[in-house]
Amino acid sequence: MTVELDALRERIARYVAGTLPPAEARRLESEFQADPALGERLGIHVRLGRIMNLLEGDGRPEARPPFWHDQRVAIGAAAAIAVLLVALIYVSTRWSIAAERVAIQHQRTEQGLLEAASSTQRAVIAVESGRTFAVSTGERATRVDLKLLLKTKRFDVFSVKLERIDGVTVLIADRMQRDSNSHLNLSLNTSAVPPGMYVIKVDGVTYRGEHEPLAHAQLQLD
Repeated sequence: MTVELDALRERIARYVAGTLPPAEARRLESEFQADPALGERLGIHVRLGRIMNLLEGDGRPEARPPFWHDQRVAIGAAAAIAVLLVALIYVSTRWSIAAERVAIQHQRTEQGLLEAASSTQRAVIAVESGRTFAVSTGERATRVDLKLLLKTKRFDVFSVKLERIDGVTVLIADRMQRDSNSHLNLSLNTSAVPPGMYVIKVDGVTYRGEHEPLAHAQLQLD
């Protein structure tokens, strides 16, 4: 019996030191749980009780703080909020610029502030080429008649948008159809669309009313 107790004490010492293999450690724990008086026979019941308190605590798993208390989560959330704020500011700025431009054009139209065109310029623009087309307009208000050439057979109805080079929309023509020469006809007055660089964007409109980007070209009004 003494030999067995000495072997058991050795196992306990290795258990406390953390050198006992996991399987043997579990067996040792099971032995002490099955025989509470074993510690008294070994003369280590007081120290054993303290060790078990350290190992088991109050029998409940250690509580972990909520994941949002993690510093990495807080840093990630702050970065995401900052990116979202920048995006909102950018979109709001662009929207206000576009809204202001549209409001000015509506005001000009309602008050009759569009200057009567003193001349007319015409140009055929192959929008599917993606090239830049230049039209000379002169110093006085000029009527610009654009014939947008489209060869595609995929769509019968189109939407045309004219944007400044900075992305501000200045004109939208919806539900357009080609003439017998496959042209979309668009007219501008340079008192509303002043000289500068513009982008013409053409969307094809499906039978469901959905818009699909189709072609674009640049227009330089001199």
